Amino acid sequence: MVKNETPPKTTEMAESSDGPELLDKTSDDEDDKAQVRDELEPDEATDTSAFLATGEDPESYEEAISSVDRDEWQAAMQAEMDSIVSVGTFELVPPPRDHKPIGCKWVYHIKRTSSGEISRYKARLVAQGFAQKPGIDFTETFAPVAKTDSIRLLLAFAAANDFEIHQVDVKSAFLNGKLEETIYMCQPKGYVAKGKEDWVWQLCQTLYGLRQSGRVWYQKLRDALLGLGFKPSTADPCVFIRSRDGNLSMIFTHVDDLGLICNSVNQVAWLKGELAKHFPISDLGEIHHLLGIKVTRDRDKRTITLSQEQYILNLLRKFSFEKVNPVRTPLDTSIRLSKNMPSAKTAPSKQDQCEYRDFPYQSIVGSLMHAAVMTRPDITGGKGPNTHWAHCEHIENTGNM
Repeated sequence: MVKNETPPKTTEMAESSDGPELLDKTSDDEDDKAQVRDELEPDEATDTSAFLATGEDPESYEEAISSVDRDEWQAAMQAEMDSIVSVGTFELVPPPRDHKPIGCKWVYHIKRTSSGEISRYKARLVAQGFAQKPGIDFTETFAPVAKTDSIRLLLAFAAANDFEIHQVDVKSAFLNGKLEETIYMCQPKGYVAKGKEDWVWQLCQTLYGLRQSGRVWYQKLRDALLGLGFKPSTADPCVFIRSRDGNLSMIFTHVDDLGLICNSVNQVAWLKGELAKHFPISDLGEIHHLLGIKVTRDRDKRTITLSQEQYILNLLRKFSFEKVNPVRTPLDTSIRLSKNMPSAKTAPSKQDQCEYRDFPYQSIVGSLMHAAVMTRPDITGGKGPNTHWAHCEHIENTGNM
């Protein structure tokens, strides 16, 4: 069975989350790679007043190279560029006359272990896909991911039958897709080719941020799994099942995170070997952390516990609820919500108006909905009435939060 673990009442510890890795397959033309790398030496750091404490995610390139973790971020950006160059993602060309290049941005994130310790610094170059034109730069964009119910069901099935549950991560998944459209992109900050500052990238492979990248990657992954004899579930297109000669294997996919469920260790080893022939993967071993959820397994009792403790504690800090008192019921039935800022009995002061206006009500509701869907169905009863006012920028009473 699958258990949902209730977080403790104490606060502290840092956020934990997973994300796609870097690196990809190699390019055929080593001479071209060496030439591109020579042209893509990092620019000198730009002077900026931005300053970040260690362990914080920068919001921009300027913040990253001026933070106390600048060396780690520079190394992360270089690793990302090496991955992009190694698979031949782009060609550096003069700016076209009939195409306007789209922009790009560096996105930074610190990956942490389940205990909150820093495990790695990750930089991702993301194309500004919002500038793409439908029908010209892309057509179809939909890409499915495994449903939460499907993941919970498969984990429960595996725990009840004592199956092996492992996890692999596809490195730089979106860089594996072949781009059919002609798309030009500006050179990224910090890696502008010297003497060719006005040149642009002509993209040959999909890149994170492009509208069609998710769909192209899913199609490539699906084709690979079908080639291995898997069949997609009729209930969930991101659940694949293979049964041959007494060996049962199931895979659920969430972008680049793959959960492998097999009835034997040998079957797990075979499956990992076959996947590695198609994509560069990171073998994460037995499942322990999935989509920001801590997974704890007790094989003797045949149970699995799912916990979003770090996520919830982080929400309490983010919205300044660290010192709130716990209650036995999820909702105070005596409280009535209103989209009007003040109470009908009193006139609001200017200070009260500012507090109501600045309170991040919609953000809190959305964060609670995520927790309720993933691991905390027990708060659904209290969340429901709050979502009725999610369209309002502010409400009269936030005591239900």
